[in-house]
Amino acid sequence: MHVPRYILLGHRGSPHQAAENTIESFHKAMEAGAAGFEFDVRRSRDGALVVIHDPRTPSVRITGRRPPRLSVARSSSAALGLPLLEDVLRTFRTAWLDIEIKVPGIERPVIELAHRYLDPSRFVITSFRAGSVREIKRLSPATPAGWLFKRTLLTLPRWIAAPEKFGLPPIEYLCPHHSVLTRHLVKLASQRGLGLITWTVNTPAALRRVRERGANVVITNFPDRFARLK
Repeated sequence: MHVPRYILLGHRGSPHQAAENTIESFHKAMEAGAAGFEFDVRRSRDGALVVIHDPRTPSVRITGRRPPRLSVARSSSAALGLPLLEDVLRTFRTAWLDIEIKVPGIERPVIELAHRYLDPSRFVITSFRAGSVREIKRLSPATPAGWLFKRTLLTLPRWIAAPEKFGLPPIEYLCPHHSVLTRHLVKLASQRGLGLITWTVNTPAALRRVRERGANVVITNFPDRFARLK
C-alpha cells in the first residue's frame, strides 16, 4: 500500500466557505489546492448512502423560520436532499478521499462503491467504530482502512498490534486527533508500518507540530489557508 508522504485534506470540504459535507464545500477544498477531503456517510431509511455527519439534518433558518431537523435513519433520501455517496465518488474520483463510516452495517456497500470509482492508492475508509474497521478488513483485505480516536494511547489495541491473532490483515492508518499525536504514538505507528492521519488541524502552530512528527495526511477546516504552505 502506498502511504502519502504528506498531503492536506479539507475537513468535510471547506466548511467555513460553504456548508460542510456538500458538493459546493468539496469543490471549495479542491479549488483551494487541497489534495482532497474527508467526509461522512450514513444510511437513509430507503437504504441510500448519504453524506452527512450528524444523525439529523442541520436546521438552517430560511425566511425567518427553521425547518425541522430530520432523522437520517428514519427519512428517505429524497426527503433529506443530501449528497449521495456515489455522486461524490463519481464527481471527485481523482481526489484523495477519506470516507468516514458513521454507522455500522454499511461497510460492504461503501467498499464496493469506493473500488468502483477510486484508485486504492487515493482513498481510505475510516471509522471511530473498531468493529466497522475490522469488518472492512475482513470483507476486503486490500481496502485501505484507518481507525479514528481521540484519546492518548500508550499501547495499540491488540487487534491492531497483532491482527493475525484475530484472523485479520493489518490496517493501514492510525487516525488520532492532533492533540493526541504524541511522539510515543508516532513510534508505535512506525514500528507497525502504519501511516498517520490527523485531524482537525486548524492553526499554523498545530500544522507545524504534526508535520514535524511525521503525519502523512493532515485534515483541516481551512484548506484555503494551509493547502499551499510548504
